[in-house]
Amino acid sequence: MPELISESYVQRLVSEQIPESRTLDYKLEFPKNDDSAKREFLADVSAFANAGGGDIIFGVSEGKDDNGKNTGLPDKILGAETASGADGEILRLQSILRSGLDPRIPASLQIERAGDFEKGPVIVVRIPRSWAAPHMVVAGGVSRFYVRSGNMKHQMDVREIRAAFLGAGSATDRMREFMLQRLGQISADDTPVPLLRRPRLVIHLLPLASFELPAPMLDLAAASRYDQAFAGTDIGYHRPNFDGRLYYGPQQSGIDSTGYVQQFRSGAVETVETSAFAEINGKMAVSPNRLEWVIHQLCGRQLALLEGFEISAPIYAAVSMMGVRGAYLHIDHAFFARNGRSIDRDQFTIPPIMLESHSADHATLRPIFDAVWQASGFERCEHYDASGNYKA
Repeated sequence: MPELISESYVQRLVSEQIPESRTLDYKLEFPKNDDSAKREFLADVSAFANAGGGDIIFGVSEGKDDNGKNTGLPDKILGAETASGADGEILRLQSILRSGLDPRIPASLQIERAGDFEKGPVIVVRIPRSWAAPHMVVAGGVSRFYVRSGNMKHQMDVREIRAAFLGAGSATDRMREFMLQRLGQISADDTPVPLLRRPRLVIHLLPLASFELPAPMLDLAAASRYDQAFAGTDIGYHRPNFDGRLYYGPQQSGIDSTGYVQQFRSGAVETVETSAFAEINGKMAVSPNRLEWVIHQLCGRQLALLEGFEISAPIYAAVSMMGVRGAYLHIDHAFFARNGRSIDRDQFTIPPIMLESHSADHATLRPIFDAVWQASGFERCEHYDASGNYKA
């Protein structure tokens, strides 16, 4: 998990003599306003985004060797001169990035002040590892791709550009194939624990990094430290298994479970839950309050697990429902009245939403909730007010 941007963060880098690297770059001055300087800044930012992400820190000088060459080690925190102050400089850098890269860097890019010093503010540009890579510099009449390697950047050649485009496509293809395979297994009752014979809510959290090559491999011994994340929930049992680590609910009658969470070694997470469904007056009903609570709570817990494992965003969240043909939303006792209709298919998957960080609030999850209500004949989820605030 990256350290918070702050003055103490920058001071630690200098005091511990953390050198420039694939994910860290020091610069004493802000880019000037001429085209050449802007292109250099854009090249630096895109190089990080096209590789593993990282921080550019403005306002820190580098040490010199006996020949006067930069050592890559931080020397002093001086701050960088700016006529517009920290806020004005941040706005200027944001403007350069908006117009100078194609496609734009995702919104999770941060540009923040980390203190004021002798010559001005220190500003940190934190670039995420981008889901939209490769990014091209398009400012000043040029069209070039850059990538970070070691503590330097270089212009990508044709082979590297081709690999970047193919790699992005292959990762999303592998993600789609993985999800379809898992849904097929769940539909066929090929699950790590036997489940109650009810309709099923399936949540997949799929980090893009988990489907790139080489894929990450979680340390199962370390995974046990996060077992307390499910303390106090129905998913109170856990054990390692072949796929990774399994968390599951109590097995009723000693056989069938209410649900499970499968943490895969690659970082992907699968949840199957049955608690949002019940038979009422001879009809299968879906409790939207319970459904939305389960999605929100379990997504939050699982995203926290992924952050603890240092599995980077973006993360795709996909929700599926199985065995729901003929089910109604149980809004009140007259759950089949008003504009509601029974769900007209046995299984559906809501298009995945992309999470650019390790959090998912109700505003982010709204497209999923809307889709569930729409499957039941409503225009949208009725738990949001006119301002978009969740009120259930």
